[in-house]
Amino acid sequence: MNHLIKNNNRILIRFVFVCGLFALLAGGLKFCKSTNVAKAAKAKNKKIYLNKTKIKVVVGKTKYLKLVHAKGSVKWKSSKTEVAVVSKKGAVKGKKKGKCVISAHFYGNIYKCRVFVKKKPKSEDLTSDVTGKDKDEETKSDETKTTTAAAITPISVNPNALKEIHTGEATWYGDDNNNGYNNGCAGLTSLIQSECIDGDVTKPLYVCALSVPDFQSGLQGAYIHVVDKDGDALDCMVVDQLGSSAAQGNVDLDRKAFPVIEPLSTGRMNVSWNITAYPTTLPIQYMFKEGSTQYWAQIQVRNHRYPIVSLEYKNSNEADSSYKTLTKAYYNYYTMTNPGSGPFTFRVTDILGHVLTDTVTLTAAGTVIDGAKNFPE
Repeated sequence: MNHLIKNNNRILIRFVFVCGLFALLAGGLKFCKSTNVAKAAKAKNKKIYLNKTKIKVVVGKTKYLKLVHAKGSVKWKSSKTEVAVVSKKGAVKGKKKGKCVISAHFYGNIYKCRVFVKKKPKSEDLTSDVTGKDKDEETKSDETKTTTAAAITPISVNPNALKEIHTGEATWYGDDNNNGYNNGCAGLTSLIQSECIDGDVTKPLYVCALSVPDFQSGLQGAYIHVVDKDGDALDCMVVDQLGSSAAQGNVDLDRKAFPVIEPLSTGRMNVSWNITAYPTTLPIQYMFKEGSTQYWAQIQVRNHRYPIVSLEYKNSNEADSSYKTLTKAYYNYYTMTNPGSGPFTFRVTDILGHVLTDTVTLTAAGTVIDGAKNFPE
């Protein structure tokens, strides 16, 4: 009899233990669920949006998307994985030329970004995250592109240019590994990746992108002073352009730059900005593009203290001693048609009206050629 009572007590104790364990598990699951719901509710108090709604990705390269203000798990999907794939952290990698949509799923809401994957360019200078052109730009004719570019108002000599204040919204671009504008269609990749001015690690180089009207007006490689609503400020170099939907005056700061004036969690803020002097101690520099010959060439002017208004040249070996004005492509190179073998005399004019003259010989693509000096401060 005592034996049966002991067995029954053991069974009762086990039953109570199992019931208690189930109760604990149920409570834990309920707590986790309520925690996630609380996170979602907290996130809903702030506007949630993708940091980009349209991007361009080169085949084999990766760009990063972020769902701003999303507190919790975000599920990423690609509409065409054969064109582009996306990781759990929003890293978009181009697979082959084409178009697709990357979507971020967050508590029943879907946020979409159009992705255009293009083939690898012959030169890294043409690599860009967003070219700022319409979604059908791959099929547009050269005539249409020329017409679009003509709508841009080029900068001109203006002694008061540094005093003119521009206004707009500032956002940021990058991922958790501080990968942001690692290149850009201004063709200044080597400068960007140096991350400092004149090779001096105590002088960090911050970079940004501007709207198409601002960028293509002649501000490729310009240095601007950005101020937020609290008066916090930083200086950065313009290395890329935003999508065509971006309003004139808007600034997209690199992930390393934005926290200098505001926490990344701010996401978007009103700012003002103006052109300022690039604090270099080195002379202006020239660089010929890949494929340049005596029959056709493209040259870039870089490391200029102020934005360039015009570039003119003449061939020292030609009888015609007059200067020819060169046209600048949106990707920051000037085109020379049948330039000859040189040497060439270049005349560079900045936005304040300063003029520099240098003699340059046709040199291997990618070689940086120092001028005699830079524009005065």
